[in-house]
Amino acid sequence: MDISPPQSPARTPGRAARPRLFIKEMVLRNFKSYAGEQRIGPFHKSFSAVVGPNGSGKSNVIDAMLFVFGKRAKQVGIVASC
Repeated sequence: MDISPPQSPARTPGRAARPRLFIKEMVLRNFKSYAGEQRIGPFHKSFSAVVGPNGSGKSNVIDAMLFVFGKRAKQVGIVASC
């Protein structure tokens, strides 16, 4: 998984600026249904959903993120609801 350095945070009145995590692309190697090396992305800097038809591997993409981030997934903002 290629994780780019944090982008400049958006300014919201009354809130302290925090760096944002930006996932540029994912590289999966023999993970679940992805045989060999599969590149997923590039993602748009404001992407917030993984969509596709049934059986296209949406839940496996989310599982890969959860595998990397583990218990911190809620802090990162990953919600698995497939």
